[in-house]
Amino acid sequence: MSAYCYIQLSDVPPELMKSIRRRVDDVSGENLVAFDDSPLVGLLGEGEEEIEIEYPFPRDTIRNDLVSWLMRWGICFRVVM
Repeated sequence: MSAYCYIQLSDVPPELMKSIRRRVDDVSGENLVAFDDSPLVGLLGEGEEEIEIEYPFPRDTIRNDLVSWLMRWGICFRVVM
């Protein structure tokens, strides 16, 4: 995976925050986060200024699904390659 999508937790609308599910991965110890209807599970981490969620940004149709989901909810995002 060479690209990642990042969103700020503060940009997630309150009605979507109601569906947040968090868990710690047993193997890696990473903090995982999922939302209703999201096509991917994200990695919860500390950004430079606030809490952010990192998603893989694969080169297939799931990328389009993720972008559509983010746009439907009006969530600002950035992609880093």
